[in-house]
Amino acid sequence: MTTTYNNNLRIAEIATGDQAGVWGTTTNYNLATLLTEAISGFSQVSVTSSAQALVSTDGTSDQARQAVIELIGTPGSNFFIYAPPANKIYIFKNSVTTYTATIRVATARNGTTQSGATEISIPSGRTVIVYTKSSGTPSIYEAINSIAGDFLVNGGLAVGGNGAFAGTGGVTLPVGTTLQQAGSQGTIRYNTTLSRFEGYNGTVWDGIGGGGGAGGGATGGGQNQVFYENDQAVTVSYTIPASTNAMTAGPITVNTGFAGTATISDGSVSAGTVLNVLTRTAGKLYIGTIIEGTGVPANTTIVAFGTGTGETGTYTVSNSASLLTAFALTTTVAVTITSGSNWVVVG
Repeated sequence: MTTTYNNNLRIAEIATGDQAGVWGTTTNYNLATLLTEAISGFSQVSVTSSAQALVSTDGTSDQARQAVIELIGTPGSNFFIYAPPANKIYIFKNSVTTYTATIRVATARNGTTQSGATEISIPSGRTVIVYTKSSGTPSIYEAINSIAGDFLVNGGLAVGGNGAFAGTGGVTLPVGTTLQQAGSQGTIRYNTTLSRFEGYNGTVWDGIGGGGGAGGGATGGGQNQVFYENDQAVTVSYTIPASTNAMTAGPITVNTGFAGTATISDGSVSAGTVLNVLTRTAGKLYIGTIIEGTGVPANTTIVAFGTGTGETGTYTVSNSASLLTAFALTTTVAVTITSGSNWVVVG
């Protein structure tokens, strides 16, 4: 009889009487190299084409046997990686800049014809755990797609698809004061200063739904949908789009714009998005405030507070600049009523 090779890891299985006098060398290689690759091996695979197979060989070190595979290279487009039709767990990291990797199982080792219809897409910079199976139609699956019990994320959580909640309780949103507002377009939170839910449209924070103005929200009334509350001061500029109407309960005050001096850099000597307000003579700064000054890029807004709380201190702005010398910083607070629109203040 002759030596055969295990289908999943292609490790040499020595037949009785085979490799007399040298079988120990094969056994040592199986244990020290091939099994180690399958359990804890790491390999970088350079992607050179849009459809590429993981190299699979019998009894020798290869790509497809590794436990962890990092995809590197410059393929120039999204690409497919084909794993052999075997039972195997993989950790894939896509380190190819910009482009998405899609992992498939091939119909045959070293081939690029897909078996079955399952595939796993990995955006650039992401890491996934998957497993392939050889029984039936060889296929690939995510190793983790559900968790029993609580799941805690201490840092940020990015979800590539849509979220679905099956519970009957509720979802707890971020909670904080007006001075702690921070987020990108589409962010929602609960404002403890204004006692309201609010959302950020990319320019300003607006209340969500009725109720919850600066006064803390109307009380009583059970489930009646009667009251809508609005703030009494315009703190950042608004534009009412053409062919729309707006109504506000008055009185309304349009705040004075900010005046002072500031710099913009990376916090030291290079271009960046750190606005350092050095002096203030009038007004306050808010999330969404459009800042103006010599050299400031157009439509630059404040997107987060640093050490500043509306006056002097640091802030994060939306556009990078290299303004290392103090310049005159100003803002304008205005309500622009576009032609064809109307704003009615009642009260």
